[in-house]
Amino acid sequence: MPETACVVRRCCDHGPPNKVFVETTGDQNNRGPELSSGAVVETLATVPTASWQDALHEAGHGVIGHACGRHIESITAAAQPHVRWAPGHYDNLSLFRIAVSFSGQIGEMSDRRFYRTVSEEVEADFIDRALEGKVGRCDLCQMALAAWLTAGQEATRDKAIAAFRQGQSIAIEIATMSRYRAAIHRLARALMEEETIEGSRAHEIIAETIRFGDMVCEEEEIPNACKA
Repeated sequence: MPETACVVRRCCDHGPPNKVFVETTGDQNNRGPELSSGAVVETLATVPTASWQDALHEAGHGVIGHACGRHIESITAAAQPHVRWAPGHYDNLSLFRIAVSFSGQIGEMSDRRFYRTVSEEVEADFIDRALEGKVGRCDLCQMALAAWLTAGQEATRDKAIAAFRQGQSIAIEIATMSRYRAAIHRLARALMEEETIEGSRAHEIIAETIRFGDMVCEEEEIPNACKA
């Protein structure tokens, strides 16, 4: 029987079965002590290599994060694809977190140049489960948590859904610019060749067309698109 190289887990026990993480045996990253809180879907004898879809997804996170002034430590598109972010106070900006979390899907959509928010049904599902504490570590789970933080402790469900949608709209507004699509694809191609890229190199690749903090308001340190 072949030795298990990694396991594929659901994002959380209550979430959609297609929201999964590939957990390399003995590996940990910036997602926390456990890469996923959900049940094991399958085990794999070999570690997955980088795919174009995963490269686009992580490049989307990297480019929009760079544009919003977030420092990258590393990006990988193989095994457990993720961006490792440097610590920073911008983590507390909830709308920023929604936009950057959603930008992985933006990266994937950039191949077709067709951008859209998730459906109202999906929004409601994630918002409701976040309120009940039934969330995992996938992008949409983290977006839902950030939406409730944005809306406030006494907020209604409708306000949380509105924040969830606004964060997505910010990411779409940024990513539909041609220079952003070019940066996403440039970084994705580099990830396909190298699989893992250190933060300094990732920033250099992105900065060919996008300056660091391009979408940041200096006074408030939030994306310009957030301004009223």
